[in-house]
Amino acid sequence: MQELELTWNRFGRAFWFCFWRMAVFGILGGAIANYVLHWLLTLMTGNPGPPAIGAIIWIPLSMLVLRNALLKSYRGFRIALIATDDPATRMPNCVLDTK
Repeated sequence: MQELELTWNRFGRAFWFCFWRMAVFGILGGAIANYVLHWLLTLMTGNPGPPAIGAIIWIPLSMLVLRNALLKSYRGFRIALIATDDPATRMPNCVLDTK
């Protein structure tokens, strides 16, 4: 497997793939979920709930979009997860040492 340099062109294609799908699915999915959840809450409790209750649909939809971005082949490349055993490339521990 050959690792390619991250160019603006490659970055732009991958970014656009994720961005427009998250925007469209987030807006449509959120609007539909908002309508359905408000209708159900009003029917069941008489209270429509918070105004943006449909936003809960954004997380699962964005997960699906990211998964599809990782599976998709772009023109000349695809995004891959590569295992490394090099300690220098590992993320540092995010827990602060208070000693």
